Amino acid sequence: MTDLRCRVWPWITGLLWLGAASTAGAGKPPVVALNHSSTTTCAEEDNVNVPLTAPRQVRKVTVTASHPRYGFETDNCQPDFSGCDLARMAEDEPKPVTSFTIFDDGVNVFRVCSDPGWWRPYAMTVTAGGGICPGHFLVWACKIRDEASWPECAVLYQDGNLRLKPHPPKGRSDCCYGSSVLVGPAPVAERPCADVERIDVDVRKGVWQVTYRQGGTAALRLKVDRKRAVVKISVGYATDVHPFATFRSMWVADGHADVDSIGTRSGVFPILGSWDELAGPKWFFHRQTASDHNTSAPDIAVSAQ
Repeated sequence: MTDLRCRVWPWITGLLWLGAASTAGAGKPPVVALNHSSTTTCAEEDNVNVPLTAPRQVRKVTVTASHPRYGFETDNCQPDFSGCDLARMAEDEPKPVTSFTIFDDGVNVFRVCSDPGWWRPYAMTVTAGGGICPGHFLVWACKIRDEASWPECAVLYQDGNLRLKPHPPKGRSDCCYGSSVLVGPAPVAERPCADVERIDVDVRKGVWQVTYRQGGTAALRLKVDRKRAVVKISVGYATDVHPFATFRSMWVADGHADVDSIGTRSGVFPILGSWDELAGPKWFFHRQTASDHNTSAPDIAVSAQ
């Protein structure tokens, strides 16, 4: 997926956060992460595919993006096509994307972008602050407190994929996007999608009301600061048939990946390890090895209720 480039979690913190799951889901049917990932040599291919499923209705999902736990001197947000099938990718060569600012109050900026080469046959309608615009993805940029800087914080695509990143640490102007979480009633597939029909942004309350083409809704409440970006999702679509969310990312090798590990209350496992499913209701998708690809891209925690 196109990279739209437009603190540290101590290890013990991650373990305590995951350990809380041992009592949070007591008495409820289990929610599990499924391993549908595959290997690749192409860093621009989302080969990490982890559907999050529940045999019951999930009401709330929280996605938290936090800065990677490792330190680094040099960041790198550039794409890497060195291991890709360039002939195949040339058939899908990106075309110029157009962008329209639908709302800007000096703090929050919302842009609707249209991609002529978008892979789905649909566009979605976006409303915000009295404006209305069709497009293929919505970008939110938010002012850093006490600083004249408006970095991007979130992108929601028409296929349901959500990307988040916190404000950069002091001394840095921005950080990379990386992994995404597909929010919506997306069936398990090699490239899953939950087609969004419209997004209605309540700019005063900070709520994105999402309506899906196949039925159902989701209300997203987003907040961001220099430590993390958090979206709290009120689920209004059925989750007992399809996954309630799907984690999407890439891994070529440790050190060349947007994610290399998944943490649960049972322990920490390689993201492309031999596991078939891992019980939740909380998972911590992160990198233990510093990456030369999207180096500053955030770790992603997902929890369900």
